[in-house]
Parts: sequence; C-alpha cells; structure tokens
Amino acid sequence: MSIFFTVLLGIPLDFEFRGVALLNNIPYAIAIAFGLMLSTRTSWVTYLSRKEKYTYFLAASVVVWFVFLLFDLLLSDAVPAYSLALGAFANISWLFLVSYALFTGLNLMRHLPTARAFDRKMKEVSSLHNLSRTISAEHDLTKLMQKVTDLTSEVIESAYTWLEYVDSQERQSTVTASKNLNEDEITVINSHLSNQSSFDLTMDNRPIVVNDTSKESLNHPIVTLKPSIGSLVGVPLRNSKGGELGILFAAKTVPFGFDPDDVNMLEAYANQAAIALENAYLMEISLEQERMEKELQIAREVQMRLLPQTTPIYANAEIDTLTITAYEVGGDYYDFFDITTDRLGLAIGDVSGKGTSAAFYMAETKGIIQSLTRTYNSPLEILTETNSILYHSMERKSFISLLAAQFDFKTNIFKFARAGHCPVIYYNAKNDTVSKLQPEGIAIGLDKGPIFSQKLVEQRVSMSTGDIFAFYTDGLSEARNSEDEEFGEDRLCAIIKENKHRTLSELKEYIIDGILNFLDGNMLHDDLTLVLVKIKEK
Repeated sequence: MSIFFTVLLGIPLDFEFRGVALLNNIPYAIAIAFGLMLSTRTSWVTYLSRKEKYTYFLAASVVVWFVFLLFDLLLSDAVPAYSLALGAFANISWLFLVSYALFTGLNLMRHLPTARAFDRKMKEVSSLHNLSRTISAEHDLTKLMQKVTDLTSEVIESAYTWLEYVDSQERQSTVTASKNLNEDEITVINSHLSNQSSFDLTMDNRPIVVNDTSKESLNHPIVTLKPSIGSLVGVPLRNSKGGELGILFAAKTVPFGFDPDDVNMLEAYANQAAIALENAYLMEISLEQERMEKELQIAREVQMRLLPQTTPIYANAEIDTLTITAYEVGGDYYDFFDITTDRLGLAIGDVSGKGTSAAFYMAETKGIIQSLTRTYNSPLEILTETNSILYHSMERKSFISLLAAQFDFKTNIFKFARAGHCPVIYYNAKNDTVSKLQPEGIAIGLDKGPIFSQKLVEQRVSMSTGDIFAFYTDGLSEARNSEDEEFGEDRLCAIIKENKHRTLSELKEYIIDGILNFLDGNMLHDDLTLVLVKIKEK
C-alpha cells in the first residue's frame, strides 16, 4: 500500500543509478516521456462490446495489482548492479505498464455507462451490413422478404414480425413473410387486408407507433390474434418513386417496448429493405422479360421453318409471297399443297394468341392440312375435317381463322372456303373491277361440328387471264398508323387495281410501300402475311 501512495503522491523515484551522470539520464527521461504518451492511446476501448469492456476492466485491475507487486524488485539496486541497460528497461517497463493499465481502466470506467447503447448501435450497423450483403446476394423476392423479416426480428428483438407486401398488379396487400405467426393467423390478416389496407393506419408516411395496445385502439386483427402484444411499430416501405411497397411490422409483449431510437433504426432498416425488395422485383421482371424474349425467338424460328421455303412455279400462274413478323410473334401461317401441273392448293390462316403457343398450334394445323389434302379434294371438306380434329385439342379460348383454296388451271375454276378468315381480294381483268370474296364461315375451334358445317360455304369463281387473287392475314388490314387508323381492305384493293398491269413482284413492292407509308414509322403489332396469285395466259 505504501508503494501505491508513493506513486500517487508523486514522490520522486531514484532514477539515477550510482556512478551515472545526469547527462546520461536524458535519453532515459525521453524514453519515459514517450512511454507515458503511448499509455494514453486507448481509443480501442470505444469499440469493445459491453461484455468485453467488463472483462478488460478486470484484466487492467489485475495488471495494476501485479505490477505494484513487482515495485520493490524492479527498483532495487540489484537489477541495475547486474546490468545498467536491464535496470533502465525494467524501470521504463514498470512505469509504462502502470500508466497504461491505469489509463485503460479509467477509459473503460468512462465508457461502461454507455456500453449497452454502444452495443446496440453496433448491432444495428452489423444488421444493416448484413442487409446490404443480402441485397447483393439474394435476388429471389420471396426469400428476400423472409430474410428481411428475420433480420428485423433479430435486431429489434421483437416477439412477432411480419411483412405486408403490396402486389404491383392486383394492388392488394398480403402477408408474404412472418416470424412467429402461424398459417391460420396469416389467413385472418389477409382476409382483413382484402377489405382495408394497413396504409390507412399511417399518417403522412410516418411509422405506426402503438406504445400500449391495451389503451390505444388499432384497427388490425393482430391485436385479437395475439393478446399478449403490448406495443407495436409499423414502418411503410416505399419504392424509389414513392409508391407503396408494403409495411414492415414488429411487436413486443411489453408496453412501451420501442423507444425513439428503435423507431428511427427501424425506419433506416426499412429504407434499406425497400431498396432490396424493389431491386429483387425489378430483377424478376427483367428475368421474365428475358424468358419472354427467348420464347418469342423460339416462336419466330418455328414460324419461319414451317412456312414454305420455295414458291411453286406454274406456266399458268405467277405466285409471290410476303411475310413480315412483328415484335410480338403471332400465328400467321400459309402453305401450298396438292401441287400438280393443273392444280394448286393454298391454305392461309392466323392462330389466336402470341408466342410459342400460337406457333405450336400453327405447326399442328400445318401437319393436319398436309395430311388431309391427300384424302380430300374440296376446300370445304378440308376445313370441316380440320375443325373436327383441332376442336378436341385446342383450348376453349383459342381459335384459328383459316382459308383453304384450290386453283384448277385445266377448268379455270377457283374454289375456296373461309373459316372466319379475311376475305379474298379478287381483281377481275375482264370487268376491270376489284371485289372482296367473303363467303360465310366461322373460325376453327369455336364449334364442335354441326354449327361449323352449317355455316361453312364454298365459293367458286371462273378465272381468266390477268385475274389477281390476294390472300392475307389481319396483320395487313389492321395495321395502324400514329392516328390509330387501320390500313383496311379498301387501300389494298386500290393499290392492286392501280398496279394491275405490273408484274406480281412489282405489285408486291407497291403494296409494301403503301403499307410503310401508311404506318409512317409506326410498328406492326401483328404478323403480316400476303400471298398473291396472278393468272397468266396459257
């Protein structure tokens, strides 16, 4: 104890060893000064946890006690007598250990009252860091919601935590992730949310804070489902444009369980969570668009492979075709069949819908028609049998507009039937007139058979040299310009009549120019298919 008071009272220690001049003690004094300066560098104490601060405080007390025990040994004459350097080192080391332990202990005592708050802040920082890592590592929206909920429960130390997420399409809130809520309780909450959104509980985009559920009313079923809840906080989550993403709720079993720091921290946490959820949602949209792009690409490839790769050559007729695929791939289809010297069969159709489903129905239609034309000679019979086969395999919401035609160059008879397809534009060279051939008929797949057969009519036309037949899909007639005006059949009729004397390839170019000029930079929203047949002199 006397040693301790000697140090505290500042009684000078005998730093001068026998036989050594004062001048030789100047470096020794400088070393002591540097040692004392180093003793004050205890800023690392700030970053210790509460438990570590208590541990280090006890350790510093033990070090101080132990170093004082060595006081008589280190400052006796025996050590410098044995080695002057060792004596100086022992003195400096003793002073450094004492001063460092004392400064550390004092600094620890100063930080102990705020250790709990510091631990809490460190936990918040760690949680936000974990959330940031989650943002970069997790792109699945469902899994991310659950992780956000779990991390909130861990940081806030809440008894119950759940996330009410707003579906961007249905604009309906549902509980998509929860902690300590069972399925039945979630069902009850979702039933409540179908009638009233929890956003109605917020004011000016501020958090919902209920300090005591027994004294403050809250229009939410959680209070009834979990009577043990004493306090509750709900923080709105909004996207970068201010739109509603959802509300993150946390509840404790004690009243006034959330102090202002808790609410502020939860708000900061919710902002990070909103960014993560929005990014995950945008990622899902991007992946869905990528999937649709691949599907459209497959549909384009299927469509182009199913179309005829060559055009039949006849002495009695000139034939030309045009196919333009839109960005949204449709189910346009045309094919030639029953190709002999005197006869040419033609089918053209449009499958309802877009993408791969339309392309696959198109492939099925092509195979059926190619098979039926080996047995049946009449366009009416071909369409009737096609409907009978496809009706049982098609979805009820799907249908196919289809036209089957046959040119008989021996008898100069053109006959066709249309199952809800576009009219045939017919230029009669003898009369110099253009007309629309439009016999009755309903689309494939709308009726099982009786009504379809009753409505379907086959029309016959006598052909002559110079006659022009134009077959097309609604992608041509329904092409729209910037003023939302349709191209229509009348414009097509006018172009055909004005250019009747030209070759078929020239006529096709004029039709293309007419469509492009009409669109004036507008995009096609459906596939466009055109088949032109011009009768030549025998």
